[in-house]
Amino acid sequence: MEIMPKGDLRNYLRKNRPDNQENLEPTPPTLMQIYRMSIEIADGMAYLASKKFVHRDLAARNCMLSEDLTVKIGDFGMTRGKRMKIVAVVFNPC
Repeated sequence: MEIMPKGDLRNYLRKNRPDNQENLEPTPPTLMQIYRMSIEIADGMAYLASKKFVHRDLAARNCMLSEDLTVKIGDFGMTRGKRMKIVAVVFNPC
């Protein structure tokens, strides 16, 4: 498993927002960094779709950041194959 030292995208953006009073010297990501992150997320989702998978829980908290702010999508607990059938069993008490 790869170590992602910057944590998840949600906490990174919250910690580095300009109005964050807890962080004395916030360094918000540049517009180009945000653009690159967006492209990396879109590329990751396109790759999953090309392999016939649906993530079903994409959120900033599930996008992990490496030291150089490369985004990797994580938390595949709800991922399903497009051809997979989900069967629900419903019990009806008499």
